[in-house]
Formats: sequence, C-alpha cells, structure tokens
Amino acid sequence: MGKLEEKFKLMKTILGELKKQPLRRTLLLKKVIEVCGSPARFDSVFNWLKKYGYVVKAGPKLRDPYKITWKGEKFLAGLRAEEAS
Repeated sequence: MGKLEEKFKLMKTILGELKKQPLRRTLLLKKVIEVCGSPARFDSVFNWLKKYGYVVKAGPKLRDPYKITWKGEKFLAGLRAEEAS
C-alpha cells in the first residue's frame, strides 16, 4: 500500500469514528492508532482534516470533542465509494 492509500485509509477511519459520535482528540487517537501507526501520522492527517473543514470542534471549550461536518460526511462517502470501485 502506498503512502497516499495509507492516508486515505486513515482519513476514512477518523471520519468514520467521528460519524458514529463526537470524540475528543485523545480518545480518537486511541481508537485509530492501529491504522495510523504513530501519533505523528495521526496528527498530520487530523490537522489536514481540520484545516479543510472536514472536522470541527463540537463547542468552544478546550476539552470539547471533535465532530464530522457535512463536508466531511460527503468526503467520507467519496472515500468509501472509491474503495468499493
């Protein structure tokens, strides 16, 4: 599996977990560590998802969980469709 495919798999995993329920960053990392392999790789992909509006904080407080956005749900659907084809 190439690096791009690994990133897409991690994106799909992160967005899939957030679609189930909002999660704090640390708990999300614990749930996907097997897929991402390292916290640094997780941070890279997670920060990209935040930067482009696929994931946002559920509230203004520091400890508020993250949630998937409408844009993130559409992106996740596209990732899953690409995998199925």
